[in-house]
Amino acid sequence: MKNKNITTTVKLLIIIAEICFLFPFVMVSCSGTSVEASGVELMTKISLHEEIEFDEDDSPNYYLLVAFALGTVGLGVVCKSKEQKKGLLYTGFFTVGSALFLLLFRSTFISFYDLKGYEGRVDIEFRWGWWLSLASYIIAGSCAFIGSQYHEQMPLEVSLDKGENAGLATTDESHIMADQIEKAGPPECPRESQSQEPVIGFEEPTIKSTLFVKLHIQYEGGSTEHLIKEFPCLIGRDSGSCEIKIEDSKVSRTHARLTVKDDAVFIEDLKSSNGTEVNGQLISGVTEVLSGDEIIIGSTRIYFEIGIKQL
Repeated sequence: MKNKNITTTVKLLIIIAEICFLFPFVMVSCSGTSVEASGVELMTKISLHEEIEFDEDDSPNYYLLVAFALGTVGLGVVCKSKEQKKGLLYTGFFTVGSALFLLLFRSTFISFYDLKGYEGRVDIEFRWGWWLSLASYIIAGSCAFIGSQYHEQMPLEVSLDKGENAGLATTDESHIMADQIEKAGPPECPRESQSQEPVIGFEEPTIKSTLFVKLHIQYEGGSTEHLIKEFPCLIGRDSGSCEIKIEDSKVSRTHARLTVKDDAVFIEDLKSSNGTEVNGQLISGVTEVLSGDEIIIGSTRIYFEIGIKQL
């Protein structure tokens, strides 16, 4: 499942759980008379039914108030958070908290409304509104926790499942990308017979493999892909010096550099203002990146797709 779909599912479930407070939460029957009350009525003393009258000393059910408030906060976090992984994690805690307070509402109902001693004459039934709200909170929390744990791997999995023309999904495209890299091979790359030292990042002509790197770039408002044909490769805001230009105010003009050595890809932060993160860790030197790794520069996320085609 796409990470965006998980986020949307969590939002929808929380909204359903909150709307359920308008519907019957509990029905109390005594001497042949039954009275239904919604979650809103019980937590606010606002009566939606003529037969329900609250005494002045009746207090709103604070268990329901807390459950509703936690759900509202969780919905706000998942909607506003720029860090999807953290946003889903925090939302998971909030929604599970809502579910726990709904359970406390049920377990304390008799004592809260001073019904002890009337158990034989009073029949209490928790209605579908309460059950659906509880289930929605629990499922929303589970989805949020799952989404936060597998967030890093999802973008690459999505690119591999798009169809015939995505990533490494077909052999034909792998051949095309390999041919493009081979044709655009570095003209400056010296051969062994020359006295000049080899340029770091270019493959030796004798290596019988072709390395290609595809970046899946996610920024605020959209996403794009970039196939790297030559190394070293600079990433930053300066289109004049950087092969990969990132339109992000938090990204430095020349933010990071990608290099290749022995069929491995490395990233190095070029003393940028906001630093470079690899899988959530701020790096200080040259760091190897693997297929599926997440790089964060500024507010932009970059996911690596690395492949080797044997010649």
